Amino acid sequence: MRRRHANISQDHRGGSRRRVGRRRAAGGAAPAVRAGRAVGHASAGPARAHLRRRRRPPPPFASVVAALRASLAETLARFPPLAGRIVHLPSTGDAAIDCTERGVAGGVRFLVAESDADGADAARLARDPDHDVEAFRLLAPTLDAGELPAETMAAQVTRLPGGGVALGVAMHHAAVDGRSVWRFLQAWAAACRGEGEADAAAAPPTFDRAAVRLPGGEELARSVLRKYAPDLPKAIGK
Repeated sequence: MRRRHANISQDHRGGSRRRVGRRRAAGGAAPAVRAGRAVGHASAGPARAHLRRRRRPPPPFASVVAALRASLAETLARFPPLAGRIVHLPSTGDAAIDCTERGVAGGVRFLVAESDADGADAARLARDPDHDVEAFRLLAPTLDAGELPAETMAAQVTRLPGGGVALGVAMHHAAVDGRSVWRFLQAWAAACRGEGEADAAAAPPTFDRAAVRLPGGEELARSVLRKYAPDLPKAIGK
C-alpha cells in the first residue's frame, strides 16, 4: 500500500503519497488537518476502517479525498479535542488536551493511500465471515502517542483494488469513548454530504465535565495516570 501524508487545514493543502501492501515479514482556535509520518507504535485508541462499495460508477478518487478533507476540517471545528494535543502539565503531573491555538496548530494527520494487496477489494473484505485482520489493520493509521505532546486523532483514505474506498481512523481513548467515536463519524459523514449545519443543530456535542460528577474523581484520575503512565511525558498509551 502506498500512503500520501497530506496537509489539510482550513485552506485544504495537499501532500505526498505512500503505497502500502501486505507485509511479508513481521515488522479554542480553528482546527487543522496536517501531514504526518508513519510510526511504529501500537494504536493508542479505537481504530475503525469503514468500507463502501457502490453499484454505480464511483466519483473520481481525487474528488472523494477532497470532499473528505474539507468536511473533516469543518467537523473538527465542532470537536476541538480531536484537533488538539495531549500535553503534560509538569506543575501537577497531569495530562490534559490542549485545544488552544498552539495545541491545534499541528493539525490532524491525514493520509491518502492506494492498496495493491491481493484480495483487498471492498466486496471481499465486507463479505468474508472471518475478517482479514492484517488487511484491515493496513487501512487505519497508527497514532503517534509514545510521548507527550501526542496527537488525539489521525485519518487515512485508501483506494482499494477494483475502485472501492476505505476510510480508517484512529483516536486516542483519552479524548473519546466508543459512543463519541461514532458520533464524530456521523457528524463527519453529514458534513461530507453537505448536511453539516443541520447535523450540528440537531445534536451539538457538549464538553462540560460538570455533567458527570464523581466524588474524588480528579484524584482518582491522577492515581490511574500515575499507575499506567508513570514516566510522563514518555510512554503514554503503551
